[in-house]
Amino acid sequence: MTRVRVDDHAAEEGRWRNPLQTPYMEIERTFSAVREALQSRQAGYFLFGHSAGAQFVHRLLSFVRCPRVLKAVAANAGWYTLPTVDKKWPPFPYSLRGVAREFQDPRQVLFAPLTVLLGTRDTRGKEEDSNLRGTEGAMAQGANRLQRGMTYYEVGQQAAHNANLPLAWKVQLVPGAGHEVAEVIAPAGQLLFAP
Repeated sequence: MTRVRVDDHAAEEGRWRNPLQTPYMEIERTFSAVREALQSRQAGYFLFGHSAGAQFVHRLLSFVRCPRVLKAVAANAGWYTLPTVDKKWPPFPYSLRGVAREFQDPRQVLFAPLTVLLGTRDTRGKEEDSNLRGTEGAMAQGANRLQRGMTYYEVGQQAAHNANLPLAWKVQLVPGAGHEVAEVIAPAGQLLFAP
């Protein structure tokens, strides 16, 4: 098992990259370019990611200020950046502890129109799934993707409660779904596009 550095100084030590200099901003730039080219008045976009794509989705909502996301679905992420600086949780990239101060406030992601979509059979552990991260920080979130998704949602609930804010997120379970995008894509489409 890989050990997590137990500190909270990623930004100070230069291990933190400003999200504006990462691929997260490319979604916003692409949306702006397409909107301009089409002379569209579309207010925003819909975002879906499965597995590593779900990690991208929830981190974009965490670190890009005021993204124009209308609805987002993060399905079966392998692990999460928890919306907290609580020392109970390992530091960045597993929580907001250690990121630059301007990104430590979880309010933006707590207000995001996010659904955490989880397959009830996405329960294979590290021993059965070599793609599942087995670091100390990831394992603190749970032994499998279902547990880690529930941890992310519960930490979001707690962060919202601590800040006396409403949590905009939803959690949705897909009965019988494992770690296959085909098993969650229809529910994701319903969540994103159904009236």
